[in-house]
Amino acid sequence: MRVTFWGVRGSIPVPGRRTVRYGGNTSCVEVRDNGTLIILDAGSGLRPLGDAIIASGERPVVAHLFITHLHWDHIQGFPFFTPAYQPGNQIFVRGSALLQENLKHALAIQMDPVFFPVQLEEMGADIQFLDLEQDSVVNLGGDITVRCAMLTHPGCPFGYRIDSPRGSLAYITDWEPMARHCATEPGGTARSHAIAEREGDRLDEQVARFCKDVDLAIYDSQYDCAEYVSKRGWGHACIDDVVKIGLEAGVKRLAMFHHDPSHEDARINQMVSYCRGKVRAAGRRLRVFAAREGETVLIGE
Repeated sequence: MRVTFWGVRGSIPVPGRRTVRYGGNTSCVEVRDNGTLIILDAGSGLRPLGDAIIASGERPVVAHLFITHLHWDHIQGFPFFTPAYQPGNQIFVRGSALLQENLKHALAIQMDPVFFPVQLEEMGADIQFLDLEQDSVVNLGGDITVRCAMLTHPGCPFGYRIDSPRGSLAYITDWEPMARHCATEPGGTARSHAIAEREGDRLDEQVARFCKDVDLAIYDSQYDCAEYVSKRGWGHACIDDVVKIGLEAGVKRLAMFHHDPSHEDARINQMVSYCRGKVRAAGRRLRVFAAREGETVLIGE
């Protein structure tokens, strides 16, 4: 299984000198496994991925695109995905059936003539839109399964887990671990805080079980604890909680993902060092790194 990061930012693309190491494109991850192409999210990183596919001469292209949710930074690359314009290619677009807008309608809206010069109907590939439920299991390539899990974030996103005989991957972005959120709920009594924190622990344990023992976990890691104080409820993670849940889940490698647009390369380096220190302090083994645009991670080798 080969995993390549094409977009690792959250919220908005941020090109420039201060983001050159980790990259400025928004969420998009390519997974290649035994000839099957899986794409996780359609942020602005989908455009360079599409260009690379065209340059490789791959035809026909059969792509399975799994969208976590419909926030702009997770779909804005779709109109620029060149393989979607080529007749003979097949693009299977999957996402939550629980969203207020269905996938096709949402993607068509952002390509409305008011916003974009080309409409969805003008794309030449065979594009199929398929709804997923929270407990959906999708079988691809004979021995590849993709499972869904609901995450805590505005917009009701899905996390995805990919399993095959060659490796396993969890993609958990736009996710706010709930134990810290509940423990810092303003107002209430000590008893109500304790009850809420237990509920938060329960929700976080569900995510840990979903990611249990994966070879690679790609986790939303947008804030440190100081930043989280003013961003509580925004739907993104504090890195202390990311490390905690990664250790609880027994994941082998943890990729910090969905970097805040205000974080320069040096700031992300500091956050990586901090997380590695947390792992050492726990006396555990977990390889932590920050996802970097253009980086490929091999699983099963």
